[in-house]
Amino acid sequence: MSEITSRKVNSDIMPKKDDAVNTGIRVPREKYELLEEIKKAERKPIKALVLEGIDLVLLKYEDILTERIISRADNVKKVLAEVKTESKKEE
Repeated sequence: MSEITSRKVNSDIMPKKDDAVNTGIRVPREKYELLEEIKKAERKPIKALVLEGIDLVLLKYEDILTERIISRADNVKKVLAEVKTESKKEE
């Protein structure tokens, strides 16, 4: 199995669109050799292949991501409604 490590960059602020997070991955030699074959055949750098793989994973788990985002949005709406109610009481 591949090992992935990551390091957040400027984690205290929201990243800009251009910002990226550096990651390091350890890939078993056999899988790396297969990536090398694809690299040669497609004339794409391994970095591009890995980024393509990330996109595939995000699409695979789209439902999970969507559920979590909707859940967070619902929580935000609930908290804001409570704040509005409390601010009306104080007026």
